[in-house]
Amino acid sequence: MAQFRKAIEINPTMSKLTTIWGPPWSGRKLDEGIVQLREVLEVSPDYAEARNNLGDALLRKGTLDEAIAQFRKVLEVNPESAGVHFNLGRALARKGRLDEAIEHFEKAAGADPDLPRPNMSWVTASTCGGNPGGACPLAQRSPVGAG
Repeated sequence: MAQFRKAIEINPTMSKLTTIWGPPWSGRKLDEGIVQLREVLEVSPDYAEARNNLGDALLRKGTLDEAIAQFRKVLEVNPESAGVHFNLGRALARKGRLDEAIEHFEKAAGADPDLPRPNMSWVTASTCGGNPGGACPLAQRSPVGAG
C-alpha cells in the first residue's frame, strides 16, 4: 500500500493507481481518501471512476449535495452507467428526493441487462442500511424495476 501511495505522490498522472489501491474508505481515513481523489481529478478531470469513487466517499461522509454533483458530472460523460445511476439514486433518497431517486434506480436496472433487477427491499437496504424498520422513507414506496 505504501508503494502505491509513493507512486501517486511521484507521478499524480498515474491516477489509475487509485483504483488499484482501492476506494478511499478501504483501510484509510475517509477524509484522506477524499483529498486524494480530488488531487487525482485535478490532474485527470475526466476520470469517471475516480469521480464516482469521490461521490461515493462523499455520500458515505454525508456530504450529499456534493456527492450528487459528482455523480451528475459522471453521468454527463457516461449517461448509461448503471453503477453511477444507482449511487445517484442512493444520494437522492438520503436527501428525501424519492421520485428522482426511484427514477435513477430504474435507470440503473435498465442500463445493464446482466444486473439483477432491483426490488424495493434491496434498494432500501442499500440506501437506508442501518436505519431501523420504517425509519427509511423508501420503505413505504412501490417496487422498483418490477417486471
